Amino acid sequence: MKTEDTCQPDSTMETTPENERRRNGRGKAATGPEAVFLSGFDIVESTTVADVLARIGFPDHRIVLCTVAMLSMSLENALRERSSDTPVPADALPRIVIVSGVPDQRIKHLLNAYRATDLPSPIWATSTESNLKMTVRNVIRHLLYEHRHMSAGDSTQ
Repeated sequence: MKTEDTCQPDSTMETTPENERRRNGRGKAATGPEAVFLSGFDIVESTTVADVLARIGFPDHRIVLCTVAMLSMSLENALRERSSDTPVPADALPRIVIVSGVPDQRIKHLLNAYRATDLPSPIWATSTESNLKMTVRNVIRHLLYEHRHMSAGDSTQ
């Protein structure tokens, strides 16, 4: 699973007009639909994230707030979901941002713009060919495992 420091999109994506439009300077396409998946955020905070995306040039990226039904879906289906269901309460899930459809060269712009907000720091990840097939529940578990493992490693240095 890719996190903030290793955001490299998969270069095996099919060539489509949407992917061609999203190609970065190294010729690699961004992986996944144009959306940002949020876990552990409330509706007001999601609006702030949408404003950040618009400011850095991604106004078409949808914000997807995690719902109970999405926990059982693949991440790809959740990113494409146009649900009107009530999001899971922010305090019931870990604070996670999964960025999809953003070329790796632009991820740093998103991280910097987010840091300029007053929002608490989340766990960051990007969509990959692998995690798009996993259930949202398993992606969240995997990200938490990685975060704990990396955090434990940081404290021993």
